Amino acid sequence: MLTTISWIALIIGIISSAIIIVDITRHPQQMKVMNLVWPINGWFFGPFALWAYFKWGRLNAKGSEREDRRKTPAKVFVSTSHCAGGCTVGDAAGVPFVALTGFTIVGSTLFAHFWLNLS
Repeated sequence: MLTTISWIALIIGIISSAIIIVDITRHPQQMKVMNLVWPINGWFFGPFALWAYFKWGRLNAKGSEREDRRKTPAKVFVSTSHCAGGCTVGDAAGVPFVALTGFTIVGSTLFAHFWLNLS
């Protein structure tokens, strides 16, 4: 049951990320790093990332003439989402790296996972 739910969540995240990628190719962000952050957020936020991107992220697209009327919580979300994107990439790359290489610290793969996630 949990495996099925996990696959559904993964598929929803990939679809959300793909939709954001298509739009970003047409409307790139002013800050180049956000061209990567928004699709990565689609991996784990799914439909919420789509909603946030089209509501708040498109305000920062190059050539956007829409006025930025976001309140503080929205600005905090957007400004810190690059951190969440970096953590997601670290987890997505770190876990398979430890699993495939058998990397350990003091004989523990758990410590290796912690170290890679904190790096």
